[in-house]
Amino acid sequence: MRRHAFLRVARGRIAGPAALLLCAWLGWAADAERGSRSADLRSGAASNIAQTTAGRRPALLAARISDSAATNLWKPNFPDTALVPLGRFVFERNCAVCHGRLGDGWGELSRSLTPRPRDFTRGYFKFRSTPSGSLPTDADLRRTIREGLAGTAMPIFDQMEERDVRAVTEFIKSLSPRWQQRTNYAPPVVLPERQTWFDQAEPLKAQAEKGRQSYNQMCIACHGEDGSGNGPGAADLEDNWHRAIRPADLRKPSIRRGREPEEIVRILLTGMDGTPMISFAELTTEEQRWQLAAYVLQLRKTAEVPPK
Repeated sequence: MRRHAFLRVARGRIAGPAALLLCAWLGWAADAERGSRSADLRSGAASNIAQTTAGRRPALLAARISDSAATNLWKPNFPDTALVPLGRFVFERNCAVCHGRLGDGWGELSRSLTPRPRDFTRGYFKFRSTPSGSLPTDADLRRTIREGLAGTAMPIFDQMEERDVRAVTEFIKSLSPRWQQRTNYAPPVVLPERQTWFDQAEPLKAQAEKGRQSYNQMCIACHGEDGSGNGPGAADLEDNWHRAIRPADLRKPSIRRGREPEEIVRILLTGMDGTPMISFAELTTEEQRWQLAAYVLQLRKTAEVPPK
């Protein structure tokens, strides 16, 4: 399957930075555990794309340094074992039918669901406010429980008692050894304020056009020209569990976490662990990320996607 993707790159059907990113994910490995060759590829992809953003990393580092005060107040959210027994009870009543009693994603309904329920035993989470490769915060987990995930079988548990939400969060954290290692924790990524031009029609249109140019460089190989998720490399994508995975249809009114442009920027900053969607935090500038968000909003407006 991955060999076919490489042939598409070799024949010129996928080119430029998009080809490098695709190779980084579809090459010899889907994750670092399968060898250092994958890490070398991803590093090469980052290096090539970063050539178009030369001189911008100091600004990124400066932003990180400016947030050092908040970072000093941050503490890792290690599991609270006292709440695990109650959390297990809540999990078995509300979550096990999809996620399985062991939390491995093999519940009774799991085979019929797309996308598949999360395997909590691996300790990798798509939806986080933390950097790529880091565990989510308790607030991230509670948000997923409370708000659900649009376009998936993950429902909204907004009526669940707060005590039960906290307890099931702690139980989820007990399912993977990754939660025991401090190096897997990191403070949340600081989300910048929305650009002022978002409220002005003409500047928004101009910035969306710049976003289209970045999109064609970095996103089109997977998400496709029209944002529908049918890019030339989409059919060959796999997640870290070696299951086929489709890129998001960016034309839909809501992308899992919500419909606001801030959610698009957040995904670009954090990536989606366990999937081919990497973090673009160091491959794009803040301005480019907002421009990409503007372009995705434009794709939504120009597309007519029937509700499912």
